[in-house]
Amino acid sequence: MYHILIVDDHVDQREFLQFLLNNHPVSFQITESVNGKEALALCSEQAFDFIITDVKMPFLSGIEFAEALRKKGIQIPILFISGYDDFNYVKKALTLQAIDYLLKPINPQEFNEQIDLLIQRVAVDKERQQDLIDIKQLQQQKMITNLLHGISCAQLNISEQKIAQDVFDRSTFIFLIESEPEQITSLIHSLKDNDPKRLLHHRVSSSRVVLFYFTQNLATTLKKIQLVEQHLALQTTGNYTIERSNLLTSPDELFSAYQLLETQLTHRFYEQAPNPSLALQLPTANPIEELALIKELKDLLRQSDFLLLKAKIDSLLELYHQAAYESPMLTKFFFANLFKTILEASNFVLETKQVQLQQLLQVKKFSDIAPFLDNLLQKLTARQEVINDEGNDYVREAKKYILNYYNQELNLEAIASTINISPKYLSDLFIREEGIGISKYLKQIRMEKAQDLLQNSTLRVGEISDQVGFSSHSYFIRNFRELFQMTPDAYRKMNRQVKK
Repeated sequence: MYHILIVDDHVDQREFLQFLLNNHPVSFQITESVNGKEALALCSEQAFDFIITDVKMPFLSGIEFAEALRKKGIQIPILFISGYDDFNYVKKALTLQAIDYLLKPINPQEFNEQIDLLIQRVAVDKERQQDLIDIKQLQQQKMITNLLHGISCAQLNISEQKIAQDVFDRSTFIFLIESEPEQITSLIHSLKDNDPKRLLHHRVSSSRVVLFYFTQNLATTLKKIQLVEQHLALQTTGNYTIERSNLLTSPDELFSAYQLLETQLTHRFYEQAPNPSLALQLPTANPIEELALIKELKDLLRQSDFLLLKAKIDSLLELYHQAAYESPMLTKFFFANLFKTILEASNFVLETKQVQLQQLLQVKKFSDIAPFLDNLLQKLTARQEVINDEGNDYVREAKKYILNYYNQELNLEAIASTINISPKYLSDLFIREEGIGISKYLKQIRMEKAQDLLQNSTLRVGEISDQVGFSSHSYFIRNFRELFQMTPDAYRKMNRQVKK
């Protein structure tokens, strides 16, 4: 939609122009003014795409109005309309970069042609302006990247030095914000519509953004960051961290200020100073080592060597704590992935899996990670002890049967018949050993398999419902929502975003 200002002292003429515009194929937002003086004030308050103005008006003629606009640096395209066929008016209009000059009475066809030209002009101007904005933003981001990497302002090229001075000619505070990648993206989109003249952002990683706020007033800055915190709190249920710098007054202060914010952020999480000498030993620093570690953990699970598995997890926790170097968000994702890998590789059904993963990603201190893994390993060890108990052959056979045929129509009677035991005895034995009934266990297995298909296949939800043994798609969706507090589609979308 285009915003048009009509300037004419005759109400009937304004109404006629409105009629023509309302019948044009393109939609317009129309503002009216009765003379050039009033129109000039409007142009100082609002942004218009183009102007249609009469030439002869009281207080300020259309030509004088256009001259005043140009003196103010406002280059809005103008279409002049007049009842005077005077070459001097035409000449003056053209010197003021008018798109054209129409004589009264207005010919509707000629008017529409001129409106089409105005629309084309505005579209080209907007595209050109956007290109300039994009170029400036790219140069701005490059300049910030260089400063953050310790390059001094004097070492930047001339254009980057000018941009740096433009950015830092006003005193500024910077904030280092860490959150989930999706929420950082959402925050950036929100910032674009929020005080753009005083706000600037620079994304340093998928989970971190530096926010510049141009002001000398700390109280104003704190109010602004409260709005950012409110946005993040609504989006992330508290899974974010914000560190603020002191007031910066020159480009060369940015590097040390950012380094201090990074140190504060990691120190707050690990509760100790970083040890960079251990940084390269972290699996997250080497993707090949991380993959090898995952394979090693899976092998230990297959061997049911839970003592060695616990020792390996404990050594990883100690290494990350002593290094105190890795990004807190990346560290949380790393251990959440280990938690998930152990669950999936052990075929362990954990009703609170999704809740615990979310809680793990929201911890504020590194020391809060270990209890999640310790608790899981304890449950796995206990389950293995039950499985190894010779007195539970029937339960073990029932579980094996369920794991092999979960995608078929199963019930207590069918399973009991297969392993030659009465349904009631099997039910009592199963509840005693597993703590849940066979029906609930079967449902959990099916949901675990559904999770895997949602994460690792492109099958539709209905097809997944069939493959994991549900005869009713709606019943599958209802049960999935009850267990994971979200629909299968929402779960798939969330996991794809986490993987990114």
